Amino acid sequence: MFVSLSFSPRTELTTYVHEAILWIGPYFAARCLLADVESPTRVVAISFGIVTAILAPIAIAETLGSSNPFFNLNYNSAEFTIWASQLARFGSVRAVTAWGHPIVFSIFLSASALLSFAMAISSSEAKERVVWYGLAILATGTMALTLSRTGWVMIAIGVVLLALTTRGVIRGRLFTLIGVAVIVILLMSIVLPNQLSVLPGFGHANESHYQTSALYREALLHRALEPGVLHLWGNTHNLVTPHVGYDKATDNAYIILADTWGLIPTFALFTVGASMLVVLVRSYGQFDREPIAILPIVAFTSLVGIFFVALITQLPVLIWMLVGAGGAAAERAAAARTAAARRPRRSEAQPRLSAPDLR
Repeated sequence: MFVSLSFSPRTELTTYVHEAILWIGPYFAARCLLADVESPTRVVAISFGIVTAILAPIAIAETLGSSNPFFNLNYNSAEFTIWASQLARFGSVRAVTAWGHPIVFSIFLSASALLSFAMAISSSEAKERVVWYGLAILATGTMALTLSRTGWVMIAIGVVLLALTTRGVIRGRLFTLIGVAVIVILLMSIVLPNQLSVLPGFGHANESHYQTSALYREALLHRALEPGVLHLWGNTHNLVTPHVGYDKATDNAYIILADTWGLIPTFALFTVGASMLVVLVRSYGQFDREPIAILPIVAFTSLVGIFFVALITQLPVLIWMLVGAGGAAAERAAAARTAAARRPRRSEAQPRLSAPDLR
């Protein structure tokens, strides 16, 4: 993106510095901190669990009609005007708490749920598993109050990646949870059908705005993929949104990045997601000691999440912090593989000495 300053006609140094602070800072903060702790996955999972436990009651009160207490914190009038508003879908209030937008809140909660699930299935103590399961359920239940598809997509992708990473008893626990989740969804379809309206395959009588949102994102992607629309170093003016109906703002962060900064920075961001998958592969077999693989998983799913939403409110800080955590996981995985390679094999170990002759 720094190189794009010399080529892209719409980028400015001040914009780049702003993005650098929001992106590089959280990345290095997580990368440096988690490199020095004994259990980085536990640190991240506990941190997300604490914030989830604090925000869950506020989200519940918010959906029940209470005012959002964070709307009283007007320290930036320009941002306050944009984000301090209550959104609704299907006639229900969408929980947002301190995150400024329901989709951003759902991305945080889905990451929190995946972290807690991973800690739960990998724990060897029953009492600890109960606590982690409780936090995972709390995060997932609160995420349902956001009425956002993005969080559910992230959880689905995360669970699939967990299934590919785990083995033995841990995989058995995971598949048990998947079975329980299917039963819960069936029960919710009977008791709380409105909460399932955001899931694929579940319709709703008043879903015109919901369908419009999906059609808008589809149209944005179709327009962006047209030949000659996006270029290596960005466009002079927005060539995507003005040619698409339904709305005025571009949701997909990748399209915004490609239109403004160019295809080269956009594909560089794609490689960040690909690197998280590489870390995941290299972490295979290390789930028994610590669920280190969940860190690149939540980072990858968050990068999938910005396919549906722009980098708004605190979302850049959250995503790059998770990518930094994935970088710490890469270091742990590499160190574990190096240590395993240095261990002598049984065939190479010193042969067992025979018992002394006592005659």
